[in-house]
Amino acid sequence: MSQTASAETSFWSPIAETQKTQEFPYFAVALKGEELRAYLRAAPQEGAADGLQLTLPMPDRRFIAVEAFDSPVMAPELAEKFPNIRTYKVHGVDMPTLSGRIDYTDAGFKAFLTMDGRSVLIEPESRFSDRKTDDRYRVFFKQDLPYIPKPIEPEGALIPEQAGSNIERHEETASPGFFSRMWRSIQSWF
Repeated sequence: MSQTASAETSFWSPIAETQKTQEFPYFAVALKGEELRAYLRAAPQEGAADGLQLTLPMPDRRFIAVEAFDSPVMAPELAEKFPNIRTYKVHGVDMPTLSGRIDYTDAGFKAFLTMDGRSVLIEPESRFSDRKTDDRYRVFFKQDLPYIPKPIEPEGALIPEQAGSNIERHEETASPGFFSRMWRSIQSWF
């Protein structure tokens, strides 16, 4: 049995936005951030039998129940220095195929989830516009993001032999497309 809170479902609320104003399809939601941050502090450590019950919004405007487990990714010394950076592992309760990570930092809440072979992201509105609001978020399928052109990769980029370096050649950094893969990785969170 998971831990629950009676007011838990009130962290998220839908925001009405017309489809005409959207660059790509997403579900706009408002978040009571400080309340969620305080609630998440009660999440048990990863490996516990039961997680902290939480609902997350989905791009199709549903709210899905998940269990959250505290899952630190920083060394203990860094975690102590930056206590506002918290990472959690989640898995679906209603939907067993859903899993992923959520984090809460001073930059806000973020989620990267996978379900049924699709990636779902929850990102602060500030990533997409000049609106200065801490409580608005976009929930969307990663594949719905508009096309972002890749940078042009220079011929022979990052191949140590051509640069006259004695550094050992590494397959990932030496193979064509490294800049493109790095660019896609960086863009996936913006």
